[in-house]
Amino acid sequence: MINNFTGKAVYHLTFSIKTESTLFSGSLARLVYRTFVKDIINKSKQRIIISHYDEDSLNNHVNNLYPQTYTELNLRNIKAGRLRTPKINELPVDIYNKICKGKCISIVQYTLDGEFIGTYPSISHAVKKYNMSFSSIIKALKYPNRTCCGFIWKKVNAEEKLTSPKLL
Repeated sequence: MINNFTGKAVYHLTFSIKTESTLFSGSLARLVYRTFVKDIINKSKQRIIISHYDEDSLNNHVNNLYPQTYTELNLRNIKAGRLRTPKINELPVDIYNKICKGKCISIVQYTLDGEFIGTYPSISHAVKKYNMSFSSIIKALKYPNRTCCGFIWKKVNAEEKLTSPKLL
C-alpha cells in the first residue's frame, strides 16, 4: 500500500497463531506492547490502537510504541497536514443527521407571504448559503415578528423529520 502523504510504501506487520481449534491474529505492535509494556486498559468506549513514535511501522521496539485512540490519531494527522479537518456543512444531509443525532436545530424557510421554500438540517447550513450572521438568524427564530435576509425562519418541531422533498 502507498501512503498518499509521503508517496512511500507502507507496511504493517501482523501475526497469526493457530492452535488446534482457534486462530489468533492481529497487529505485531499490539502484541509487543501488551507483552513487554502492559495490557491495554480501555476505560473509554473508544478503540485503542498502538502507534509508533517515529511513524515507522517496521520499528516495533518497545520504546517506539504507545497507545492512542482514533481521535488522537486523527488529531496527530491533522497537525502533520496529512488529514484535512472535516467541515460539517460539506457532509451529505443523511450523514450530518447521524452525527448530530437531534442536537442540531433544523429550520424551515418561508417567503414573506408564507410560502414554503425549503428545509435546512441546521442553522449553519442556512448561514453558509446566504452569507448571513449567526445571531441574525437566531433572532429571527426567537422572535416571530423578525425576518432575516428577507425570509421568515422557523424551527422544525421535534416530531417532524427532515422528510421534505425541498431539503436545501
